[in-house]
Amino acid sequence: MRRNYGFRCIGLAIGAAPIVLLGASLTYALMRAERHSPMGFVIVVSGAVIACLNFYLSIVRYRLQARERVSRADFRHVSGFPVIGTIIIVVGALLGFGCAACAVLGLVAIALDTGGAPWFLASTWNDAVLWNDAER
Repeated sequence: MRRNYGFRCIGLAIGAAPIVLLGASLTYALMRAERHSPMGFVIVVSGAVIACLNFYLSIVRYRLQARERVSRADFRHVSGFPVIGTIIIVVGALLGFGCAACAVLGLVAIALDTGGAPWFLASTWNDAVLWNDAER
């Protein structure tokens, strides 16, 4: 099986971009005087709400239904809003670049956003059909 490292590098860059952006924003905020950005913070909060909804729909809700002995076949509507939370968080991070509160909340939200780019990358990394040439 031939691994396509070009596709994997592109996927890694796209999946890691929000984390790198938020990390750079936090580093800039800690190195310089912290900048406050109310608009950026409001946008990051709205992205965090969508991220929490995605986390609830894909992980918490499934665990609650499993406790009630609902079968996996009956478990539907788990997608939430894929990628939307990540896009909103990135927009808020760009508007609030240098605001430590925006960066920290954004990093937490990215970790919770199961429909976001980093989670997509992590969940599909071992999928040979998506990343490798031999199966196409």
